[in-house]
Amino acid sequence: DFAQAGQHAEAAVDLHAAAVRLRNAGQYAAALDVLDRAAAAADAGDVGDTAVRVAALTGNVLARSGRVDEGIATVRAALARALELDRADLAADSYQRLADAVERSGNFAGAVEAYR
Repeated sequence: DFAQAGQHAEAAVDLHAAAVRLRNAGQYAAALDVLDRAAAAADAGDVGDTAVRVAALTGNVLARSGRVDEGIATVRAALARALELDRADLAADSYQRLADAVERSGNFAGAVEAYR
């Protein structure tokens, strides 16, 4: 286990990938549990880019699990951080997560706008 070996950055990336798989499988509660661990690992490993990806995915999973408003707010915070970092790749990932989260709210026009 990366975290036990003190390799927090690697643990964060590995846990994020696991959470993506769980989200894609519709296992939202499990994904949120893994994302909590990923966020802690990203903080411990001081990897801001992974922390942004973890936060964006967390918001997306929250929205998909029915906590839409909280999820949208979480993704928007991740997007703001991506823009502060001037990272187009992180912003693109966050925008995609935001569009999916907004779509969950039933705001299809808002989702289309976020995808643009």
